[in-house]
Amino acid sequence: MRISAYALLAIAFPLAASAETRQPTEAQCRQLVGQMVQTMRTTPPPAQRDKDADALLARVEKTVQENRAARKSECDSWAYIVNAVTKN
Repeated sequence: MRISAYALLAIAFPLAASAETRQPTEAQCRQLVGQMVQTMRTTPPPAQRDKDADALLARVEKTVQENRAARKSECDSWAYIVNAVTKN
């Protein structure tokens, strides 16, 4: 029995779409936050960073620390980082 390409697409497309729209878990967000903060600390090297980069890093670290103290979602911290980095 031969399955057409259209039938395969009809089966695969909803699976792919649902995988793309799935929200990250709390553990995944925590990992993303940790990795991004570490990257921001080391890239570029501290001696080559400008004041804006240092200020952004300080804001991000402060927000992550405050969110963790308030037991907010790590995904809230991740959203803050993404927004802060893309707005600058």
